[in-house]
Amino acid sequence: MNRFTAVSRSFVAVGRASIAVLLGVLLLLSACTFGGDREPDNEATTPPPSPEEGAAVALTSALDRLEASPGLHYKGAFDNPAGTANVDLRVSGSGVTYGSMSDSGATLRILTLQDRTLIRAGEAFWKSAASAQPAGDPKIKAELTKRFAKSWVAIDARVMGDPGLTLRPANVAGQFREQLRQTGVTAVGRGTVGEQQSTVVTVGSTIYHVTSNSPYRLLKVEHPRIRAANRATRGAVRGAAFRVAQRDPSDDSLDFGEMDPSALDGFYDDVENEAKRELGKAVDSRVKFNATLTGGISCPFGSGACTVRATVANTLTAAQGAGATGTVRADMTAFVTGPSNAKTCTDSKTMAVNSSTSMSCVVRLVLPRCNKRGVCTWPVNANIMVIARADVNVTAVTKQLRRDRSVDGRLARCRAGQGCGYPVKGSKAGAEAARADAERLAGKRRQRQCQNGTVAVAKVAQKNGDGTKKIVATEAPTRPDEWTDVDLGGMEYAEYTGHAEASIIQWLKHNANWYIVEGAAQRNVCQPGEAPNCDVSCMEQLENVEGLTIGPAEFRSGTRYKSRIRTFWTE
Repeated sequence: MNRFTAVSRSFVAVGRASIAVLLGVLLLLSACTFGGDREPDNEATTPPPSPEEGAAVALTSALDRLEASPGLHYKGAFDNPAGTANVDLRVSGSGVTYGSMSDSGATLRILTLQDRTLIRAGEAFWKSAASAQPAGDPKIKAELTKRFAKSWVAIDARVMGDPGLTLRPANVAGQFREQLRQTGVTAVGRGTVGEQQSTVVTVGSTIYHVTSNSPYRLLKVEHPRIRAANRATRGAVRGAAFRVAQRDPSDDSLDFGEMDPSALDGFYDDVENEAKRELGKAVDSRVKFNATLTGGISCPFGSGACTVRATVANTLTAAQGAGATGTVRADMTAFVTGPSNAKTCTDSKTMAVNSSTSMSCVVRLVLPRCNKRGVCTWPVNANIMVIARADVNVTAVTKQLRRDRSVDGRLARCRAGQGCGYPVKGSKAGAEAARADAERLAGKRRQRQCQNGTVAVAKVAQKNGDGTKKIVATEAPTRPDEWTDVDLGGMEYAEYTGHAEASIIQWLKHNANWYIVEGAAQRNVCQPGEAPNCDVSCMEQLENVEGLTIGPAEFRSGTRYKSRIRTFWTE
């Protein structure tokens, strides 16, 4: 008697509930706007800011700095209905994530790179997932449990989102900034984080600890509320990570600390070594297989060589579903048991997504002698397991990691004062030339806009050295009507609302592969504290641009909210 049992490999899906609870404490979307037009220089109409207004300015400035972090170590604990989730994740500026999360006794290691999220867990986790699956052969479940526990497993983005997107600084900062915009500051106090004095800023149910003095940095967040990032929101943004110190276990809190150049190098070393060592054998849980026996199990008389033939069909369980294209690498293992012994055999094939193919393998069994003429029947059982390889190109991954290390490392070294290493250097003379351009263009505007608006011009360059261009901005998101016939000399207009210098910085945030070489405003840059219609002063925003030298204080200031600065450049 030949008996075949076909089992589809899909039990990983039952792990979604616990993973979702675990990841549900972490996820978020980003949003960022700067508003306000430049007001006339009227000192008498500018009241001193309230404590809440001052705290909002400090928090917004701290979030701007967080947004540009090259890499962070994110570590903390969160209460959820299933217990306490502990998180220890490092995230680079390029969105590479590596670390672990644990909840209800289960620990998941997490690796996110090249828009793919993989997890690794022990047998206990996968056994729990398998036991919750109502159908399936127990033998195959046990084998799958062992196989999954030995490998990184690629998972559907719907299971846990994309930690690399979710935990990047631009995403976290954008979520916190949007909460500040919607709720506003509800209370202000004083506190400490470690030995550092902090301003305690309450926004709804979330409490932020910010350094007491400029330049402002975010030190700690209590009761953060984070939601999953959508991959569609991904842009050219800089990195992420967080670190949490000792905490009251009854509170959810995060302490924020940037990775310095040495820590960032160590992070990339760890990820690259793991990729080289383990990713070649990673499996993919996003593919479901169904196997049916083709022609039974053939054991030619007297040979003991039994051939198992099966038709294997795959369907993609990931979000793209039936519309997906590409190929799947299928690994089939047949567990064959004869009357005297048991053997396994394997076959591997590449097949199109959402298609079927024939697979076969041969085992040698010890079969009894056939003492009669004709056909002899022996009990031979076959159980088949089919798993999809994650098919990670380790060489390509390694090359991309080295490119990411170069970009993030340059930013980390720049922030640490070790030199930015940008290919094109700016100068004070170049900044003065930009100021002359700004003044020339301002002179082409109507009298009121010329006197009360602002024009800023900046030369920008690509970080890889591929090219430069000039950006021009005013206090309005559209090019002034008076400039219809004005030759801008090939300058690109920055279409953002806010002070002109802030619009230049907004352009950079949306074009993160570029940096400021040199630039200037035609009027004095507003400074912290009392600038009207300015959520964060342009001076603070310029100070948060890595590697930027702020020009000398050489211009007369007629109001208390104007600095004596107009020029800036990267040396």
